[in-house]
Amino acid sequence: MSAIEKPIYRLVLHSQDAHYAPESSETIQTLLQDLGFIGQACVKPDNRLNEDVQQQAFLVGEQFLQLLTFMGCSPAINLVPTDDDDRDFCHIVLSSIYTHAQFRSHEREVFARCPECGRRDPHWQTQIEDWQADNLRTNYTCSYCDKNLSLYDLRWRQAAGFGRFFIDVFSIFPQEGIPTDKLLSALETVSAQPWTYFFTNR
Repeated sequence: MSAIEKPIYRLVLHSQDAHYAPESSETIQTLLQDLGFIGQACVKPDNRLNEDVQQQAFLVGEQFLQLLTFMGCSPAINLVPTDDDDRDFCHIVLSSIYTHAQFRSHEREVFARCPECGRRDPHWQTQIEDWQADNLRTNYTCSYCDKNLSLYDLRWRQAAGFGRFFIDVFSIFPQEGIPTDKLLSALETVSAQPWTYFFTNR
């Protein structure tokens, strides 16, 4: 019987516009290489996202530790794999470019809040399932304040997000490492879109 794979925490960067995608992943790859955020290509990436198109994985670059702000006195950041099968080390994976926006979240302790009244929606999973069945239907009505919104407007407290392209930074625990303004600004400049981030373990 094979061992159960443990979840790997990661920081995920993505455009605030759920429908944005770069013309090619190479555009983002070149930017991150020029910044020194990513280095050379490394082991084949984690396949738990079940993507149809091959992802791209990279070791951290020379400026990686300067482009994330690490919380705490001495965070334990493992920058190299312990063996050929190790995926739980700090490396960067560029996702496929999806045809439609995808929803990704932490597997637990995810709360969706209305941006107008701030109340939690206890039925957000059903809203996401309906949206996944019909990716073009994004209208959302808060059950507390009756405000008509887009599903993309919900607040997830950095535990979920929508996008067509993601940058995963593996082995970063929630709130352990936060992208600097320099990194987010560079992504915004190259894409003409503001970027944001969340933390997940899948």
